[in-house]
Amino acid sequence: MSFICPKCDYEDPPIWRHTLRKLYTSHCHISDLEIWEPELARIIKEKGYICVHHVKYKLNRKGSHVHRIPAKLCANSSEANPSIIEPNKEKHKAKILGRRPNQSALFIKEEVSGEAKGFGSSAKSPEEEAKK
Repeated sequence: MSFICPKCDYEDPPIWRHTLRKLYTSHCHISDLEIWEPELARIIKEKGYICVHHVKYKLNRKGSHVHRIPAKLCANSSEANPSIIEPNKEKHKAKILGRRPNQSALFIKEEVSGEAKGFGSSAKSPEEEAKK
């Protein structure tokens, strides 16, 4: 996926690839970056980390690949912090939405009768689950 800026018509080099199991991080081989953007590659090789135009670039431990992520999408968005860890929101969606593990139905507790009614074929109330 190539990025083209609508304001300045900057086109992202085609060397950047999506990183496996990451939503916002992309990577490229350092030798490809040396061909397409030699100045950026030189700085990254010297420092190991750089933040340019609110995008964090970090060299991996082996020195073979460069990972990048927009700073606002990092777990720690400070440009001074070299961490490029993504937030855990996508991994822990069930906790964010308030679901219990393996819950597939939405429960509605009626105030009058006190019983839970679920939507779906495998809906069980929290009381029924506690009895097990």
